[in-house]
Amino acid sequence: MSPSTSQLTPQDHRFTPASRWVLFLALALVLVSAAQIAYRFTLPTDGWVYTADGSLENTIYVASQYLLPGTPEMRPGDELVAIGTINLKKAAQESSGSFYLVVSPPPDWQAGHSLAYTVRRAGQEITLQVPIRSWDLQALMPWSFLDLSNGNLLYLLTDLMLFGLGLLVFFRRPQEWSARALLVFTAASLAGGLSSILPDFPSANFDPWANLAVAFFNYWQWGILYTPTLFVFSLVFPQPKPVVQRLPGLALLPYTAFWIAILVFGIRAEVGWGLSMVFFGLSVISLVHSAFTMRDFISRAQIRWVLGGFLFAVLTFLPVYPVAFGWLDPHSLFGVLASISSSLAFPVFTASLAIAILRFHLYDIDIIIRRTLQYTILTAVLALVYFGGVLLLQRVFGAVSGEQSSLAIVLSTLAIAALFNPLRLRLQKGIDRLFFRAKFNTEHSLQDFSQAARTETSLENLTGKLVSVVDQALQPESITIWVKKVKS
Repeated sequence: MSPSTSQLTPQDHRFTPASRWVLFLALALVLVSAAQIAYRFTLPTDGWVYTADGSLENTIYVASQYLLPGTPEMRPGDELVAIGTINLKKAAQESSGSFYLVVSPPPDWQAGHSLAYTVRRAGQEITLQVPIRSWDLQALMPWSFLDLSNGNLLYLLTDLMLFGLGLLVFFRRPQEWSARALLVFTAASLAGGLSSILPDFPSANFDPWANLAVAFFNYWQWGILYTPTLFVFSLVFPQPKPVVQRLPGLALLPYTAFWIAILVFGIRAEVGWGLSMVFFGLSVISLVHSAFTMRDFISRAQIRWVLGGFLFAVLTFLPVYPVAFGWLDPHSLFGVLASISSSLAFPVFTASLAIAILRFHLYDIDIIIRRTLQYTILTAVLALVYFGGVLLLQRVFGAVSGEQSSLAIVLSTLAIAALFNPLRLRLQKGIDRLFFRAKFNTEHSLQDFSQAARTETSLENLTGKLVSVVDQALQPESITIWVKKVKS
């Protein structure tokens, strides 16, 4: 079957064997992730959440939070050196940078027992007898769903909402490749979100099935499904690129890259992260290429929705980096706000993809982009004028009277009020002239037509001008004008 185009046909709502396979894959991905979380909940644990620092071969696990009731032996900030006879640094080096630390469990790794933990506290190594427990759902709830600093609740709700959105788009466009890619993309995100609601180290490392599940859903799928699907989406949206139309099988080629890289370089974390970055970069390049090569108006509007959502996602996700790199406390006000901000990035981006696929209110994106540019620049200019005016007037009043005056603030505020509307109109014209030239030209054409309608005496010339204005404003496929003959 050849890839479908952006033109809506009556058969778009019908399922094909390929559509059914995509739906089965998406649902299976989510259900298997939910099952592995239920299985991991039955495993023993010490109840601590650990933060991994350092390189892959020199990983240091730092205790950060205790989740189960009782008096723990460890303290936040303790660096975990060994569990029983297992030296963690040595185990990490022996794993040679594999996706996840794989070790055999100590003999007493069972609920109700205790193990000797070697930890580094305040620069000194000490040995602690740490009780091994069973997970407690009631005790786990605050960390998994109510702690805003880790964003688990926001991310999970977001993933559930987006998967529902992916299903809605898919059921409305089951034959469109872009709708299928969006469904797999949101299913992979939800599967990863489910897998992250339970801490993985060390309980998952001591069980081969749990270790495999965590490795796949938390790490591997970025290179296997997540970013390859994003790249496939960029190849088939808003219309499949000519090479994909000629050779539909090429759309499946990105999914083989991970396995080829594993055969060449071995099972290493660098392979997954490297492929993810490559596919992400290729996706951006492919979408930009489509923006320059797609000529029809609907396709260009769809591309603007996607690129607009992507820009918003980048801007809202950036604040999380100072927290992720340890520059700011995740429990501080900025840390919580950064977590909330980053949780908005993915839903807005995915919603923009869905809107673009369904082609609903496509032309509104121009209004959104114009207003965003206009008011962002306007706010920056007015803020500069305000603070610059306050600073300048304070210096003037200080030089004249020798003291500060609140009159500077009053005058600066009045200046802002006076400048707001003229500056907004001037910015709007400048933005339209630079970025929305077609709209700018259309407005001038309307003014010219209005003038011509009052003075033009030739019906043929007047209808020609009318056709030109309508074509610039609406860009229809065809224009027909009926002229009623009036009997004299």
